[in-house]
Amino acid sequence: MNIIENSNLSFGDLSRKSEVLKKFIKEKWIFILTVSFFFSVLGFLYALSKKPVYVAAEKFVIESDESSKMGSISGLASQFGLDLGGGSSVFEGENLIELFKSNLIIQKTLLSSLAINNKEEMLIDLYIKSSGLRRSLDSKAELKDIHFSKWPLKSNRLRDSLVMGITKGIQKQIIIEKKDKKLNFVDATFESSDEMFSKLFLEKLLENGITYFIDYKTKKSRQNVEILQHQVDSVNSQLTGNIYQNAETNDLNINPLKQISRASGIRKQVDIQVNGAVYTELLKNLELGKMALRKDVPSIQIIDMPTLPLEKKKLGRLLGAILFGLIGFIVATAIAYIKFQNRNSPISNTPL
Repeated sequence: MNIIENSNLSFGDLSRKSEVLKKFIKEKWIFILTVSFFFSVLGFLYALSKKPVYVAAEKFVIESDESSKMGSISGLASQFGLDLGGGSSVFEGENLIELFKSNLIIQKTLLSSLAINNKEEMLIDLYIKSSGLRRSLDSKAELKDIHFSKWPLKSNRLRDSLVMGITKGIQKQIIIEKKDKKLNFVDATFESSDEMFSKLFLEKLLENGITYFIDYKTKKSRQNVEILQHQVDSVNSQLTGNIYQNAETNDLNINPLKQISRASGIRKQVDIQVNGAVYTELLKNLELGKMALRKDVPSIQIIDMPTLPLEKKKLGRLLGAILFGLIGFIVATAIAYIKFQNRNSPISNTPL
């Protein structure tokens, strides 16, 4: 008996809900369709006016002799339950990725001068023109006559503020990541509304970042080689001078009975032997230093380069109309349903 009553009750509820739904659609379908159509038109116009975004992509791998050596040693030690820890450079892994997105590298890239359309032009000037920022700058007297020079810029508060603002905006458009943590491949992408700027900026950004990374990795070894080279040149100069002076002394017509006159030649001979021995050792150390420098230079290989035409991202007019129309349909339905419920609620129908 209870089952039959519950069944009748559920059918009754469904019937009432169906009637309410029919009444809601009958009253509000014009409003819902009108709002949906309005949103569709907005989506179509938005997609029509929206500029396409060009995506430059580059893939590269950086591996240093130190990292590979430490990796093999750590792998061997881990087999015995040992964790060596440390051993990595400051610019390794995520730190290296952040280096490419730093203010230093971005600003150095923006202030680089490149041949664009057979004319030398700075990337920051190309960005200002392509982004429409030039019109805004020309409308302000204090910014109209601002000019940029090559890196590094001399301090100027107003110009530095402008460069920093551009830098912060560009940072949001740079994506550098290791898509697979098990691999050493790094993917870099940059997107802007100007196809040529996207390509040139990403290439120059990675070039500057890699150059900075190599300079950092080889700084100590390079300084050591420079010091050794200076010492080698200095000792070589002294050795050459002693040889010539000794030859001049031997060429003199000296009385063989006077030994004191031969002392100068003997002393030069000793200096030649000493400087010769020092020179030999310095040459050995110099060659060892050069070998160490070559080992410290990381191996960098560019896998993929951005090539024209770049990938273009743009919201299609049909897709824009459909997406905006769907949003309008949801919003209109929600508003209409709330008003319908308030008007048909028992409280609103109760006479005062």
